[in-house]
Amino acid sequence: MHVQLPRRWIALSFLLPYLCVLLLSALIAWMMYRQTIETVQEEVMNRNRAILELAKQQLDRQLAQTYQLAVSLSNDPKVLAMQYVQEPYQSSQISRLLELEKQLKSYAVLTSSIQGYYVYYPGSRLVVTSDRHAILDTNGETLLPVSSTLDFIASMPDRYYFREVMTERVLRTNNGEQRLIPYVHSIGYPNHYLSHLVLMLDSTPMKQALSRIDLEGGGYVYVMNERGEVILAVTGQSDAEELTPADLAREQEQEGRQLLKTSIALENGSWKLVAIQPRHVVLSKVHDLRQLFSSILTVMLALGGIVSGMFAYRNSKPMKKLTQTVFQLELHNESLHRSIELQRPLLQAAFLQRLFDGSFTSQSSLDSLKQHVGIRLDGSLHRCAVVQIRYILDTMDESAWGRLDREKAGLRELLEGAAVATPYMLETAENELTVLYSLEGDQAAAWMEQLEETLQQVKEQFSERYANTLQIGLGRAYTSLLEVSASYQEAACAVTFAVTEDTSIMHYERLPRSPMTYYYPFELEQRLLNYVRSGSLDELKKTIELLYEENFRQRSLVFPVLRLFVCELMGTVMKQSEQEERQPAEEAGTLLLAPHLSPPGTLQEAESCFRQLTELLLEAGEQVNDRKRQRNQELIMEAVAYLDEHYGDSGLCLALLSGRFQISETYLSLLIKEYTGLPFSDYLNMRRMSAAKELLVHTSLGIEVIAGRVGFTSLNSFSRAFKRIHGVTPTSYRNAFA
Repeated sequence: MHVQLPRRWIALSFLLPYLCVLLLSALIAWMMYRQTIETVQEEVMNRNRAILELAKQQLDRQLAQTYQLAVSLSNDPKVLAMQYVQEPYQSSQISRLLELEKQLKSYAVLTSSIQGYYVYYPGSRLVVTSDRHAILDTNGETLLPVSSTLDFIASMPDRYYFREVMTERVLRTNNGEQRLIPYVHSIGYPNHYLSHLVLMLDSTPMKQALSRIDLEGGGYVYVMNERGEVILAVTGQSDAEELTPADLAREQEQEGRQLLKTSIALENGSWKLVAIQPRHVVLSKVHDLRQLFSSILTVMLALGGIVSGMFAYRNSKPMKKLTQTVFQLELHNESLHRSIELQRPLLQAAFLQRLFDGSFTSQSSLDSLKQHVGIRLDGSLHRCAVVQIRYILDTMDESAWGRLDREKAGLRELLEGAAVATPYMLETAENELTVLYSLEGDQAAAWMEQLEETLQQVKEQFSERYANTLQIGLGRAYTSLLEVSASYQEAACAVTFAVTEDTSIMHYERLPRSPMTYYYPFELEQRLLNYVRSGSLDELKKTIELLYEENFRQRSLVFPVLRLFVCELMGTVMKQSEQEERQPAEEAGTLLLAPHLSPPGTLQEAESCFRQLTELLLEAGEQVNDRKRQRNQELIMEAVAYLDEHYGDSGLCLALLSGRFQISETYLSLLIKEYTGLPFSDYLNMRRMSAAKELLVHTSLGIEVIAGRVGFTSLNSFSRAFKRIHGVTPTSYRNAFA
């Protein structure tokens, strides 16, 4: 029973893709707007950094000249000599004072960016400059709004100064009122200083450099020292306007949201130049474009929505019949899945039959089929148990067959209910079930003991319920699923012994090893032949070692029985030889060309003959592997040659290549990596990029044309791939070789 969707819902389902496209367009426009903002902001910050860099160089030069002048004055003998004069205007000191004034004039060549420099002796209150000298008034501690440089010096606190740059201030000099930056340095030591050097830096060149930054709308730029003091500031309203602590607090609070901040550090590492601009001023043009684009986008979205609705309504008309067909297909698909689930027990039974017969020759094929049929055998130990219901099948009537069917169903129920691990059961005879158990190896000892107890409980419950007896045989535990067939054969041998000896549960390990019977079941022979034909050398060696262990060590066979065993093994070798005779002459193996072997005459000859026969089987398996490797080599060479020839095909992929050469994608990818050293996608990209480089250097074709020729459907994807591999864009690579 299917439900028919209303037509309005069908129309809505058609409308949604159109709306998604429109919303995607709006999203792209918004992303472009955001990218434009980031680009403009980055450009403004780069321009500001360039201006700040020029101002930094200017300030660094001024500070360097100031430091040089301060060092020269600090080491001048005449400057130092006046430190110990208490009465500078005594007749004996006048000549020395005049010589000092004359000496200071000689430093004029170092003062291109310095408006004045003074030597101040606190002990005598004497101030000496290049053109005058004076004794400061002791009461000049307070300054007027516009003070003279001498008033500033008189108001300085009496303490030690070390290369201290003070904040900019307005001072009156011989040239009128000027904005100057005082630089003060004491001559001597913190506890013993007798004079101060006071240098007045001209801030005009620095302000001119900083004024190149756009400071409209409340922007400003400043120089800050290591103590967080603003040494110099330029604002958008007036150069004379001072920055207040509130301005700096607002800067910290609104940085990144409403203010755009650019800063660089000076050479001394502790000073910095900072430019602050309102974001709305910097991005004013971008905001104007946003309003324009928003209007256009709103109109386009409205028109697009109307057109999308019309198309959706028109396209929804034929959907009624299509939806009915889809629902019918869904119902059919559900029926198909139910049919597969019904067939799953048969598939599992077929898988278990092949597993017990030893028909699998490789672990990979076994694992893939195991997953397909839904069998979970994930343990590291696997063991078979053969359970027989005691019946004499040849003398049974119809009612007895009915009882046997009921007892088998009950036995299955008992085995499933009392399982120590998930059991997988297969009916291997009319009155026989073979059970396969799988468990982790670290629980092996406890598991073996618990398994025997569980089977004993099943036997007792079965006997109480049906008044009949079970014989149970247990094979050995193996680590590989490919060896389960051996465990099954051992369990079959054990249950046969249990029937003859009237024993309830018999382990294969506890069977007496009779010297009058050899161990070489038919299933084991089939496994040997399968391993040879598939080239499974590891499994072949394990099986040969099992035969040798059982027949030459465990059983201590008498010579006639051992001779029969070796003769049967010769028959196995002849079967393999007949199989090779049917192959082409160039694929004939060692067995076909082997010398004739006669039956052994002694025990030593028997063991030697066994070794020769097994060596022939191993050599045949090796030749199968050699032929596989040769075929793989030819196949991979053809595949790589196909890649080298058709790398320009944009549809070339691993699935297409595996379909062409009739090989699985996983195996083909492994062969390509072994042959080239690179995974399939990396080798294909390397080949395409190599061809692209040749076309870029030796042709004048456009980048988009070259991208198409080397297998890319998009110019962007080609450019990204090229830059990821070579580190530069295709255009840059071509220009480098132009």
